[in-house]
Amino acid sequence: MILHAVGVLVANALLAVIGMGVLLLIDGWRRLGRWTRPGVALLLGQGAFVVVAPWLLYAGLSVSPLLVVPLIALVLGAGILVSRRRALPPDPRPGGGGWIAVLLAGVPLVFLGARASYHALFQFDTISNWATKGIVIWAGGHRLTGVFDPRFFTRPDLHPQSHLEYPVGFNALLAWNFHWMGTADTWIVHLQLALLLAGAIATVWALLRPIVPALPLAVGLAGLVLMPSVVDAVLSAYADLPLACVWATGAIALMRWRVEKERYLLALATVVLSAAVAIKQDGGFYDVAVYVGLGVVLAFEERRRLLELAASAAIVALTTVPWRIYNAVHGIGTTDIRPGVSRMRAETGNVRLTLDGILHVFTSHGTLFAVPLAVGFAVACIVKNRRTEAVPLLLTGGVVVVSLVLIYWNAAVNLPLVLIPALSRILIGLVVLAWLLLPALVYGALVPAEPPS
Repeated sequence: MILHAVGVLVANALLAVIGMGVLLLIDGWRRLGRWTRPGVALLLGQGAFVVVAPWLLYAGLSVSPLLVVPLIALVLGAGILVSRRRALPPDPRPGGGGWIAVLLAGVPLVFLGARASYHALFQFDTISNWATKGIVIWAGGHRLTGVFDPRFFTRPDLHPQSHLEYPVGFNALLAWNFHWMGTADTWIVHLQLALLLAGAIATVWALLRPIVPALPLAVGLAGLVLMPSVVDAVLSAYADLPLACVWATGAIALMRWRVEKERYLLALATVVLSAAVAIKQDGGFYDVAVYVGLGVVLAFEERRRLLELAASAAIVALTTVPWRIYNAVHGIGTTDIRPGVSRMRAETGNVRLTLDGILHVFTSHGTLFAVPLAVGFAVACIVKNRRTEAVPLLLTGGVVVVSLVLIYWNAAVNLPLVLIPALSRILIGLVVLAWLLLPALVYGALVPAEPPS
């Protein structure tokens, strides 16, 4: 078991090397503080792998280290070459006080990872979808090609309800871990979720530390690790928490890009938001929500920057094209959602059921009331004319809720038995974003503004 855990750590260390190369390419490495770079590189590498690995599978290749490690070296080498041609580095982002975050958030995260590593898979969807397809893609660890051909979708060991139409980014990430473990250890693989959470926390520290003092920010990040809903998500090994980690971080990076006008922040957001939709279909409406939210703000403040935002959104959309082509060619689809006016007229009761379910999630003690607290402090920030994070959060959250109501309204799946209970998982992205922004919102609402010098 210890060797398997070491395998997961090695797998993620190599992903951090990918992130380092990407940071060098987008000119982010030199702009980050020395001690914040590794954490950002970890999440960026995890996100980049989740986006690109499925392309290898669609091309008939595997995610074997024999194929992936040379690509990692190529990315790092390109990053180094590009970075050497740039001018002298600017002053890095403030990131001081990181030891507080390590102490308050890192220690419980280590314990959570250890606890999760001794936890067996028990959720049906995890077993039938995420883990099983990861094992199939791993293919025993000795195949370089043919692990994802059309016959994959008729294998008898794949349950009919394993959502074959879903993106396979998270499945490929699990397979990457299996390669380095040398076996498909579905207990230790929980450690991967803890490492995704670690990457998200480290990245949010780097993004928000310039505007929030170290102690309140560290307390907020520690609260996320201790949040019952997040702990349950790590133990269940659903893909909803990985989706939440990359999406919430990407949303915050996009918000900081709007204020700081640094293009490396836009590039970072583009990569991890692409990862969101590569992990699960839900990443689609989550990504739309944050781009619409930021787009509305820019439309009123700086229209000329809408083109940059649109370019980022277009890149995210383009990364889904290989997945959509593969599904279309092989006739893979879903009938879970059947939009239509007649259906909506007949199922108006679904709206109230969905809104009641959403309200129940938001007011659940398992989420530590993250969303109501964030909304309250966001309104207070707007009253005090501190709208930087408040307005985008409210707009993004509103679009997420409206999108989910429309999806559930047109669902062909049993709402009370299947979809309403799933809301606690589906909404965890918005819960995580609300909690991560809470330190900045509290600080903005309660701390008096400094007088202009």
